[in-house]
Amino acid sequence: MKNACALNFVLTATLLSMTVLMVNIPFAKAIEWSPETRLTTYPKQDMSPSVMQARDGTIWVVWVSNRLGFGNDELYYKTSSNYGTDWSPDTRLTADPNYDSSPSIMQSNNGTIWVAWASYRTGDYELFYKTFNGSWSSDIQLTTEPNWDVDPSIMQDTSGLVWIVWHSNRTGNYELYYKIYNGSAWSTETQLTDDSSVDEYPSIGQDCDETIWVVWSSNRTGNYELFYKTFNGTAWSSDNQLTSDLAFDLVPSIAQARDGTIWVVWQSDRPSGAQDELYYKIYDGSVWSSDAQLTDDLSNDIAPSIVQIDNRKIWVVWSADKDKDFDIYYKTSSEIINHDVAVTNVMPSATRANKGEIVSISVIVENQGDGSEIFNVNLYANTTTINSTTITLGSRTSTTITFLWNTSGLKGIYSMSAEASLVPNEIHIKDNIYRDGMVTVTIPSDVNGDTKVDLLDLTLMSNAYGTKEGQSRFNPYADLNRDGTVDIIDLWELGKNYAQN
Repeated sequence: MKNACALNFVLTATLLSMTVLMVNIPFAKAIEWSPETRLTTYPKQDMSPSVMQARDGTIWVVWVSNRLGFGNDELYYKTSSNYGTDWSPDTRLTADPNYDSSPSIMQSNNGTIWVAWASYRTGDYELFYKTFNGSWSSDIQLTTEPNWDVDPSIMQDTSGLVWIVWHSNRTGNYELYYKIYNGSAWSTETQLTDDSSVDEYPSIGQDCDETIWVVWSSNRTGNYELFYKTFNGTAWSSDNQLTSDLAFDLVPSIAQARDGTIWVVWQSDRPSGAQDELYYKIYDGSVWSSDAQLTDDLSNDIAPSIVQIDNRKIWVVWSADKDKDFDIYYKTSSEIINHDVAVTNVMPSATRANKGEIVSISVIVENQGDGSEIFNVNLYANTTTINSTTITLGSRTSTTITFLWNTSGLKGIYSMSAEASLVPNEIHIKDNIYRDGMVTVTIPSDVNGDTKVDLLDLTLMSNAYGTKEGQSRFNPYADLNRDGTVDIIDLWELGKNYAQN
């Protein structure tokens, strides 16, 4: 269902700061941002946060800190079960005397929480991960290449596959790679980009239409810009440039909002050479918005992570050096409202009818959005409109509409479909139309449904002659008078209409 649109895209980074900003997006209402909230206060460097919301509503933030001493970066995390009103204490997640960096967090369909990161414990940077399901697993090494594998981003797709994408310099310059876990084994590593320039800092997610998105930074244009590509389940798209600015655009993070829009947030030193600030842009399914600035202060705001949680707000978590050391901050958007109606089933009362009969068609429609909607529901036989009605449907409710189809003057095979008209600001429209149910409209005595009465029908009736409903040779289509028995009355009826078409 499309209301699963509040996806947990697991991201890697971006930036944020400032108090309240209003941004005009061409295809959305103005977005208002909360003041920033400081999440960590330790007088060391807290960097590279990743945020997600678990199914029980708990918000998790994991990050890197050097509070144990230079050269011993470890992962820490904290949680909130009341939308940030209260937070748990900082909890140490890794315990190794080497660098652990760039974590990414997500929850899988079975409730297991995964954290992936890069670690220098093997003498070069390799990817590791661990899982939580009541208790934390040990650290598990994922890559073994004698080059640097860094900055992973992890997510699970709708089919249950776990994806990790990262960048590696194993070819001599940094390219993107990914591998997939099917529940029992990891795939081999697949190279995703192939350019003579540097491709790094990937972020991965899947939208409600099951398209997988990867966004990253590349210096292939002479300075760092954002690029993205998509996977439709069969093939990857070409690389698409997302930003175009003389400054460095780095460390993007991608998420989908509950209204279906795609958000990308990143850090940029525009104007060139200035402190880093956070920017974001939004894709409405057809066009990208202009770049919108999210933070504006004299500190560096870097390494963001973005998610929409169940209170309908976008959260952005990042690292900023406002107090001479880096700490974790976050801010939230105003509510992002989902407008989304859908047709979920079309059910004809019969798959075959004699012309002139009335066929009942039941159509189930849902309002999968966040507010009451008024919309039209149209029923079609092939491309011809049968009937239409206007309904009002409350948020997260469904109803069944029954249409009556008069088949007078018709003959042939008809595909039944129903369509819900678009409501204002609706973006996900694939499920507004539902095609199901083939109905054959034919003439009386047509046993095999080919819209004529001939020797084939007589043969089928002969095979079923003398049987009653429930017996193995009984053919309901040979029971022309529908009395539960194929007998002389049905044979007489067929004879009366024989050779008609």
